[in-house]
Amino acid sequence: MLAELGRRVLMLFRRRQFDADLEEEMRLHRELREQEHIERGLSPKEAHYAALRRFGNALVLREESRDMWGWNWLENLLQDARYGLRQLRRNPGFTAAAVITLAMGIGTTTALFTVVHSVLLQPLPLRTRRGCSGCTSTVRMISSPITIMLPGYLPNGKSKAMAFPIWLLWAVGSTTFRQRAGSLRKK
Repeated sequence: MLAELGRRVLMLFRRRQFDADLEEEMRLHRELREQEHIERGLSPKEAHYAALRRFGNALVLREESRDMWGWNWLENLLQDARYGLRQLRRNPGFTAAAVITLAMGIGTTTALFTVVHSVLLQPLPLRTRRGCSGCTSTVRMISSPITIMLPGYLPNGKSKAMAFPIWLLWAVGSTTFRQRAGSLRKK
C-alpha cells in the first residue's frame, strides 16, 4: 500500500515521463498484435487495421490508465482552478462584482448569525433561573405618577413597557435583586 502511494505521488510529478512510457507500451502492444495478424496471412495494411480494431480506442485506454495509476481527480481540480483563475483575470469587472458579492454575503451571514446566536441561542447570563421575576411600569393617577410592579399584580392583568430612564433608576436603586437586565422594544 505504501509502495502504491509512493508510485502515485511519483507519477504526479513525472506525468510526461509516464505518458511517454504508456504511449511506448501501447505502441509495442499494437505492433505485436499486428505481427500476429501478418503471421496468420493478412497483408500489412489489413493487419495494421485489425490490430487497431482489436486494441480499441487508444485515448480511452490512456485515460483509464491515468485513472488507475494517478491522481486524475486532483489533476482535473487543478486544471479547473487554473481555468477559473484565467477567466477571472480576463474579466476584471466580473471579478470585482463577484468578490464584492461574496464579501457582502459572508459579512451579512456572519452578522446575522452573531445576532441570532447572542439573542436566541445563548442562554441569559443568570446563575439560576429560579427566582427570576419581571417588572413593568404602570401609571397611577392617585398617589405617585409611576409605580413599578410585577406583571402578575397589575390590576387589569396586562403589562406595559417601562421607560428606560425609569428602569435605570429602578436598577441602580434596587438592592433586592442580585442581577438586573432589560430589553428594548420599539413600538
